[in-house]
Amino acid sequence: MDQKRTNTYIVALLLAFWLMVFSLLAGAQESYDAKKILDLEVQNGFSCGKEEYLLLEELLNAMESMAKELEGKNVKSSVIMDSLFMLIYRDFQFEIHPEALLSNGLKEHRLDCNYLSLLYFSVLKGRLNWDLSIIRSPGHMFIRYNYSDGSYFNYETTEGKIEDDKYYHQKPMSKQSLQHGIYMSPVSDSVCLATSYLEMANAVSDTNSGKVRNLCSDAIALDPMCLPAYLRLGNMYYNNGKLKLAVECYNQILECDSLNYYAYNNLGIVYSVLGDRQLAMKNYGRALMAYSGDPSIYLNRSLEQMVLGNFEEAYTDFYKAYELLEKSENLTEMYILMKLTEDAMISQRFCSECRVLKNVSL
Repeated sequence: MDQKRTNTYIVALLLAFWLMVFSLLAGAQESYDAKKILDLEVQNGFSCGKEEYLLLEELLNAMESMAKELEGKNVKSSVIMDSLFMLIYRDFQFEIHPEALLSNGLKEHRLDCNYLSLLYFSVLKGRLNWDLSIIRSPGHMFIRYNYSDGSYFNYETTEGKIEDDKYYHQKPMSKQSLQHGIYMSPVSDSVCLATSYLEMANAVSDTNSGKVRNLCSDAIALDPMCLPAYLRLGNMYYNNGKLKLAVECYNQILECDSLNYYAYNNLGIVYSVLGDRQLAMKNYGRALMAYSGDPSIYLNRSLEQMVLGNFEEAYTDFYKAYELLEKSENLTEMYILMKLTEDAMISQRFCSECRVLKNVSL
């Protein structure tokens, strides 16, 4: 009898424990917002001052107040989003810039697509109960407004305007990545949280491999399809000389997204270091077949062509990379491209061409 009571008591405790866990998880999802991300960064050892918390609260309150006011005047949802865009950039003077940590972004007044989407989501979905979704595309995040009839519009928070699906399909998305819901489908709160763990991993030096690995593992546990987490792990392994592990991570990405040009490009780099020129060239080729708009792929293949003695092909790839960078107006990256390539030259003709390029005003 005592044994039965003991067993019943243990079962009751276990049920109570799991109910508490599920309740906490549900509560965390319901209250998920930008402030939670700051709390998460602090919990994982990143510093965040009182000023950043106050600024975030001021910004969220201002966005909520403006949205409520315009809603009361029956202003269209897209126009309300445009007004919030102007509030963020004009009144609070934020600029678009890649940022690994939200705390740093608030401190420097710089936000990227992830955090801008999070701000909109925190206010319009979290506080005003709009039917919004966060959507991913390769290397990007944006929000989607859902109408009751099943139609929707995409809102590009980095530009403050509506974009159709074709805009986001400019970068390749494989059939399996779309079927798995990696891209162009609404993502859950746990997936958003996984992105935050990934961003924290991006803020950690490769020398602290244990912390990078733990943060990426947390991201993957929340979102098994968090491909950038595998990419981050692969890059860390590469930089720490663990090339076989890097290859495994990049191949893991390609199993889920066969058009992931980041993975192909990085595999090319790894095989180049391993001395397998054939596999290096093969992967650079696959990367360019997937997406021909990334100058780094052309540069990497250019360097590989030089090692193989294919100077004409190397010359062509170098200038293709240069043209792409010139269009992007990224002058700092353009200079680095030319300097690194010139340092690696083994063709006198190639070197003279680089000297001509360096006369371009930077």
